[in-house]
Amino acid sequence: MDDHKHEKTEGVLHMLLEEINSLLCAAGADLSAEQQRICEIQSRLSESRFHLAVLGQFKRGKSTFLNALLGEKLLPSAVVPLTSVPTFISWAPERTIRVAYSGGRTEIFAAADSEQASEILAGYVTEEKNPLNRLAVESVEVGHPSSLLHNGVVLIDTPGIGSTFAHNTEATLKFIPQCDAAFFLISADPPITQVETEFLKSVKARVVQLFFIMNKIDYLSNGEQTEAGAFLKRVLEEQAGVGEKISIFNISAKQGLEARAGNNVELWRNSGMETVEDHLVKFLVEKKSHVLNRALTRKTQDIVGDSLMQLQLQQRSLSLPLDDLEKRIEVFQTKLKEAEKKKITFKDLLAGDQKRTVELINEQSGELFRSYYKQLCDEVDRLLRESKDIGSVEKESSQYISEVVPSVFNRELEKTALQMDEHVNATLGSYQQQLIELVESVRKAAADIFEISYIRSCGEDILEMKHKPFWVTEGWRVNWSPLPENWTESLLPGKMRMRRLRKRLVEDIDAIISHNVGNLRWATVCNITDSFYAFGRELDRQIQRTIDSTEGAINAAHKKRIEKSDSIDPELNKIHTAVRDLQKIKSQLIEYEDSVSRLS
Repeated sequence: MDDHKHEKTEGVLHMLLEEINSLLCAAGADLSAEQQRICEIQSRLSESRFHLAVLGQFKRGKSTFLNALLGEKLLPSAVVPLTSVPTFISWAPERTIRVAYSGGRTEIFAAADSEQASEILAGYVTEEKNPLNRLAVESVEVGHPSSLLHNGVVLIDTPGIGSTFAHNTEATLKFIPQCDAAFFLISADPPITQVETEFLKSVKARVVQLFFIMNKIDYLSNGEQTEAGAFLKRVLEEQAGVGEKISIFNISAKQGLEARAGNNVELWRNSGMETVEDHLVKFLVEKKSHVLNRALTRKTQDIVGDSLMQLQLQQRSLSLPLDDLEKRIEVFQTKLKEAEKKKITFKDLLAGDQKRTVELINEQSGELFRSYYKQLCDEVDRLLRESKDIGSVEKESSQYISEVVPSVFNRELEKTALQMDEHVNATLGSYQQQLIELVESVRKAAADIFEISYIRSCGEDILEMKHKPFWVTEGWRVNWSPLPENWTESLLPGKMRMRRLRKRLVEDIDAIISHNVGNLRWATVCNITDSFYAFGRELDRQIQRTIDSTEGAINAAHKKRIEKSDSIDPELNKIHTAVRDLQKIKSQLIEYEDSVSRLS
């Protein structure tokens, strides 16, 4: 699209947003929440602020990928998850960091170089320095002089999904509606998981443009790259429903960052990052404005739909005879009671599944204890057979425990994280659509009873499945503290001394394994409890929000009918005009989005 056509189409959206805002102000109804959402869209359009996020599972290399694009090691990366704080990177002549806290307070830091900037960031976006986001950081904004960030481009490093902290996955899900385009990062080990596939299903409906990146290809041969790419494409098409026209970029972000650090042109090309950068630059020049306009247009359509339903409910309520209105309110109240009963039934079923999930963890914990208790006892027996010196047996046993326990339980931790993530995902997922329909049943009941058009709630308001993947932040107990042999035992025959030593060692193994299995079990059970609680709480919130917007519109009209029975015509005329004009604008928005899609 040439500049003239772009300015013309962008001007259309500006005009439509102004009209919508004016209509909502003049409608005579409480649509302040919708007005605020329109103002936010106007601000983004005026600034051409284009949100380009990097999404993906923990350990896929998102931060390294962004660092390679920026040309320096700016964002901290770690072998443990980062926090729930999204990091926004926009253009600035110098490196600056702005930390916004949930209470409204902000702090601004200047950084002389990338090393200092990374150190400052680590204090706010890593679990090591800010565990569970105890500092209550809302967001972090980084100013950076990269040429990629000109013309309103904002790169966003999001928290990892899956096998990480609950607040990370939840933060990413909440942020998706703000994204205009995204890199979806997958790595070759393995190409894609079930958690990522399910996450992608919720992403693709909300993000206009997706770029698929397969990272860590330096671990694969050329043949393995081809095989992994074909597998990924098949999964994206068949399971995630992405579509046939899929472009997958094979890269090594690690090599790309090394190439930038060493100014190695050949390594930059071989890493695959040159292709990604060229494609991104071309996209930003040719299509960024179109994608931004389409994304903002979709969000605007959602707001108009929500506003229309509230206005139509008021319009209908003001038009009905008072006795008819009150009868319909009684019927609607009955429907609300039915929805409440269904909600209670769902929550009872959730409680049952939560109990069964905890029982599963208890069973797995018992199996884990038996498995590693036997492994460590077998090793002690081997040492006892091969050594005649009690002191060396104790020393070697202690060293073995210190080496094995952390690796064993970190491995079991990750294994348990994946298993529980998938289990809770599947369990809550079985309720997902039913719960969404329960929330929507309130809106549909109001539409049916008051004989207005049913408009499904916008994508941002759909019930999200927010569960906690499972991670333990405490260290594992590895200290070895058997009681020393007393002087009387030293006088006993050798075999008897070894038997007594074995008894002491086995008791300590029992204590160490019990402690660590208990630690893992306790953290996992707590997280499961939080996951189910959060899901139930979100259901309560969504239903109450829906009731407030529908019942509130009806009750407001009923109150006006009682208080101003002789003077409702002017208000009814205002609402009628607003509904008519908003319906017209809704059609214009659909046509506008189609025209932008064709031009892009």
